Parts: sequence; structure tokens; C-alpha cells
Amino acid sequence: MFTNGKLLKSSLVLYMPLIIALSPALADATEYFPYERFIELVESGKVESVQLDKLSQIEGTFTDEGIEKNFHTYAATGSSNDTLLLRFLEENNVPMQHKDAKESDSDIYILLLLLLAILPLILLVVLIVIIVKINRKLNLIIANQQNDSSLAGQTE
Repeated sequence: MFTNGKLLKSSLVLYMPLIIALSPALADATEYFPYERFIELVESGKVESVQLDKLSQIEGTFTDEGIEKNFHTYAATGSSNDTLLLRFLEENNVPMQHKDAKESDSDIYILLLLLLAILPLILLVVLIVIIVKINRKLNLIIANQQNDSSLAGQTE
């Protein structure tokens, strides 16, 4: 049937296209952190720029030990409508951009996460179905061979 080596190779073959397709997204070094840390970074002057939208998402760049990094966080209210946040960013000289948030962007991420969560389960079910079918065929072949050998023994 399947040995561990063959099963490992077949699962690698199945997952490799998915890994290659997602590698650019995985290579993105965006840090996700709480809103409170974002406020601390703004107060310390480490936030270089931000993009605000109406769905409470805040994205931007900050410097950490001289290295510029991307970040992502969420505000409690729609970030581009939060007058206190806007004033706070202006007082700390943080350049802002307002972007139109598309709900489809977050939908794509949700679908991708669901796919990544469900895909291994689907592959496992398919593998089990294939193994069961192969097992049934092997049992039929063995049963037929035993019947043939018992019939051959009776005729002699």
C-alpha cells in the first residue's frame, strides 16, 4: 500500500504548489500588534507613515533599531473618522493617507484562511477514500484467489 516515504512524497507534491503560491505573502514581514503598541510607537516618534481606512484598519511603516518595518493594527472605531486619532497623528508629525477600504480585501484573507484550514482536512478525507477503495479491491482480489485455489484443490 502506501509506505511512510511514499505518503510523505505525495503530500509534498500536493502541498508544494500551495506553498509556492503563498510564499510571497508569507515573506511579507508585516508586524501585527495591538493598538496600544501603535500609540506607544507614535509617541516615541518611531512611526514613519500610516494609512487609515473606514474599517478601523491602520497600516504603515515604523523604524525599529534603525530598520524600517511594516505594521498592521486595528482601531476601536473607523480610523479615518476618529478625530482624536487624526489630531494625535498630526501633533506627532506622522504623515497620513486615507484609503478607501474594500471589504473584499478582508474577504479574500478570510477565504484564504478558510482554505488553508480546510484543505488539509479535505485532502485527508480524499486520501482515506482512496485507501478504502484500494483496500476493497485488494480484498476482492485475495478472496478470488482463495476461491480459485480452493476450487483447484477440490478438482484434483
